[in-house]
This record gives sequence, structure tokens and C-alpha cells, in this order.
Amino acid sequence: MCGDVSLTSMLQSVLDSCVATGAPGAILAVEAPELGVSFSGASGVFARATRRPLRPTDPFRAASVTKAVTATSAVCLAAQGYWRLDDPFHRICRRVSRARCVGSRALVTSAR
Repeated sequence: MCGDVSLTSMLQSVLDSCVATGAPGAILAVEAPELGVSFSGASGVFARATRRPLRPTDPFRAASVTKAVTATSAVCLAAQGYWRLDDPFHRICRRVSRARCVGSRALVTSAR
């Protein structure tokens, strides 16, 4: 958990407010080791029928939200100079050896 109790409380209140405004449940994980932050929390229910409380380790469907978050993060990091959108993806993610022909811009725009 976070070393800072007020940060932990704030992050949990964000989750609780999501549920209070109509979401059946919300999960959040924040990892920033350089800042001493490690938080995982949940609020709401896993299934409305059973009313079982949601746990931070429960699986969930991210659906198409992942694409928008990834694209936004990639563009922000490119704007900060970490890479160029036209760099081959393997320069960014060295673990993906088969992606040598894929450009970062193609991944951000979901182009082929």
C-alpha cells in the first residue's frame, strides 16, 4: 500500500465515488516505486446478483478503453521526447521481436 495514508484514502475515495455515481464496481492500481507508491483497491460489487464485494484482484473486461488509454499515454510520452511516433515499435518494447515492421503511429491509430 501507499506509505502516505492521505494518498491511500484519496485513491479509495475516488473508487467509492465511482460506485456512488452508478458504476457497479471500480478497480484501481497505481504503481510508482520511485515515489514509494503501491496502491491497489476496489469498491462496489463483483456481480450485482450475488452482491459479492469486488476485490482488487478480480478480473474485469477493459474492452476498448485500453486502446484510448494506450494511445493517449504513447502520444504524451512522444511529446515528452521519449520516442517519435514513427519509430519502429521494437525500439520502444524490446520484448516484442516480431513487431519490427510495425510503427508506433500505427499502434496509436490502430492502423495496419
